[in-house]
Amino acid sequence: MRNSKGQFEIGRQETFEEKEIRIKALVNSWKNRTDYIADIDNKKIYNCWRSFMFTIKGKKIGCSKEWTDYRTFYNDVIETFIEGYIFSRIDKTKPFSKENFMWLDKDVAGNIRDNIIKIEYNGETKTLKEWSIQFKLSVNGIRLRFHRDKNLTSEEIIFGKKKQSKSDLLSAHDLDKQKLRNKASKMCSSYKIKDKKKRFEFDLNIMAN
Repeated sequence: MRNSKGQFEIGRQETFEEKEIRIKALVNSWKNRTDYIADIDNKKIYNCWRSFMFTIKGKKIGCSKEWTDYRTFYNDVIETFIEGYIFSRIDKTKPFSKENFMWLDKDVAGNIRDNIIKIEYNGETKTLKEWSIQFKLSVNGIRLRFHRDKNLTSEEIIFGKKKQSKSDLLSAHDLDKQKLRNKASKMCSSYKIKDKKKRFEFDLNIMAN
């Protein structure tokens, strides 16, 4: 604990009043900092700023020097901000800036992406929207697969991954064994029915190996 001169005093406990004064001093000190932003209560706008300041994808896109300061960014975009709209660039070839941003309705933004993003399949290059129309598939599903997994082939993006059947997971040797077991099981069932009709005791089982 420190005394009024700022010196440490061993064994002395801080009073409630002293603690309150210290906390207020810390808060005021933080408020006087140039990077203080706690007075700006808009998580949506803050998350937009963080998206191009601190994410890998956002850093690649970049922003103007002025927008590295959150308060400047906030003042530039707040007048046009619409709740629920998506923060986007006007010109996709340039970084974010006061002259290069817009707020887009979600449906409009999705429409733009679906008509811009192109993938090649079977020697043809088409947009996500065009592939969805051609094969009568949901464009939302194609878009989701495109963004979710970059390791998917064009065919898998359009149609989705084919589910592996049990037989696909078995080796050739295991598959042959499985076929023999299935055949033997059918034969046993047939013999069992015949023995039951003749009132014979059925005592035949398929061996584990």
